Amino acid sequence: MKLRAIKQANFLWHKIIGKFFSDYFAKFNRLNFTLHYRAIYLKLRAACGLFFGKFSLFTSRAYCALFLASFVIGCNSSANIGDVAPEISAKTMQQTPVKLSNFANKNKILLFWSYGCAGCTKIIPALDDFLDRYGADFEVFAINSYNIDEDIFKFTREHKLRNILVLKDDFTLTFERYEVQFLPMIVVIGRDGKIVQKIIGDMPWESIESRLLSLL
Repeated sequence: MKLRAIKQANFLWHKIIGKFFSDYFAKFNRLNFTLHYRAIYLKLRAACGLFFGKFSLFTSRAYCALFLASFVIGCNSSANIGDVAPEISAKTMQQTPVKLSNFANKNKILLFWSYGCAGCTKIIPALDDFLDRYGADFEVFAINSYNIDEDIFKFTREHKLRNILVLKDDFTLTFERYEVQFLPMIVVIGRDGKIVQKIIGDMPWESIESRLLSLL
């Protein structure tokens, strides 16, 4: 009887949450529901099972609902030029959380990238060299949402990165908050915390550098 009740509770839980996410993303068109929903939901559900498995079914589901609500609030953030930049949700490769609010005195460059992306491979080392000259004015965050840690470490070793903060996205939350659809994508945030430029796709480094220098 108890097992049957648990199965029924599980069924209702998945049905309610699935319906909620389906309606939400259909309304706001923030994500490609088919590609992203299942992977994100399963990761969150696994995290809930890992951290809250010792609690009752109801309690663990309640905590999972908090995770999901946090995700939805982040996805509803705006990331257009002139908007206040959404906070990132990412960690260093040593698992240290990083927040934009800790770098309020600098211009911030978010570079969304993946291992194997040809445009990313050209831009990241150039940005690293750029920081040798302008590190007092800029901070660069290279955010990866797709690759395993081993590939990210391999890339940083191959290119001997010295200045860029290489980060791993939490689940894809930062990618979704900034509505990343193409790589590489650069988002430039001024000292006032507002988005001032977005550079999408491959572009000659000279053009990127001139845009960045216009902020000085």
